[in-house]
Amino acid sequence: MSVTRADIERIAALAALEVDEKSLPELTTQISGILGYVEQLRDAPLRSEAVPVHLSGEVCPLREDEVQPDGLSRKPKELAPEFKEGLFIVPAIGRIEEA
Repeated sequence: MSVTRADIERIAALAALEVDEKSLPELTTQISGILGYVEQLRDAPLRSEAVPVHLSGEVCPLREDEVQPDGLSRKPKELAPEFKEGLFIVPAIGRIEEA
């Protein structure tokens, strides 16, 4: 699939992008190349089911997903000296300099 200069100008206008007149030929070539590559991928044969494989070629079994706590979460009171009504209480900037 090839893209025309008019296509690039329209895409740029729709995306509210300012495209330099000098770069239009290069953009046209690049986007045409990208779309050509995507077409090749579309034509690639698909398997009905993806099978994870090791580099050695052996099938890699999948483990069950288990949701576990990350151990990184902390209560707000552990993160800040003062916490009131869902907000962190911090000193005013001038008061920090006085301390």
